Amino acid sequence: MFLPLDKEEYEFYDPSLGKTHFCKFPELRSPHMRYSRDGWLLMHDSFGNNNTFFFNPFTHERIQVAWPHLYLSDAVAFSCAPTSSSCVIFSVWDITNTLITIGTYRPAIRERTTSFFPNKLPLGQRGFEHVVFSNGVFYCLTKSGCLGMFDLSKSSWNLLPRRLPKRLEASLCFMTEYEGDIYLVYSHGHQKPTYLRLDLKNRKWTEKIRFPGLTFYLGFQSAVTTNRDLVDIPKGESKLFV
Repeated sequence: MFLPLDKEEYEFYDPSLGKTHFCKFPELRSPHMRYSRDGWLLMHDSFGNNNTFFFNPFTHERIQVAWPHLYLSDAVAFSCAPTSSSCVIFSVWDITNTLITIGTYRPAIRERTTSFFPNKLPLGQRGFEHVVFSNGVFYCLTKSGCLGMFDLSKSSWNLLPRRLPKRLEASLCFMTEYEGDIYLVYSHGHQKPTYLRLDLKNRKWTEKIRFPGLTFYLGFQSAVTTNRDLVDIPKGESKLFV
């Protein structure tokens, strides 16, 4: 989905058919998308009071989020569709030289929590570019490759001790999840992408040459990985949409 800056017409691209569809949403005024998952967008209206809300572009359903000033968060994500009773909104609310403030909100019961953790990020690391949820954990990646992990069940925050290989730091990076595993995909222009898989047991990234049969839909607000049955690609290969 592409959100225009100057009109109400939105673009939807269907990679399975290679077609672009256009839709209008007059109920949205100057929206800013923060995260996408399970067919829902987490947005705030930059025109006026900056209210945060969920929006389903397929049903036009809109659900308000009772969390004032959520739009000011450094990073935002949610675990599943807001219509589910288990939905949790995750926010890296603030990062200082000494503390990282993390908030959660459960829309079904309107319960909000705030936790404070020591900031063990390297100096100069003040924000997270990608957030992915998998198996009860929110994974947060900085631009230089530091990975923070927030476990919902334990309300704990940990930092992966090993950073990414230096030769990859300058590449365009996206984080995604597939069948419980966390992957990083580096695009190198017209060259073949590089793939890393998170080895949680040994707490490090392992490089993979390729992932036969997988299709990656990558963006900064969300990333989705599917099997090749949904898209027509040659057997034994993978495909990348950025």
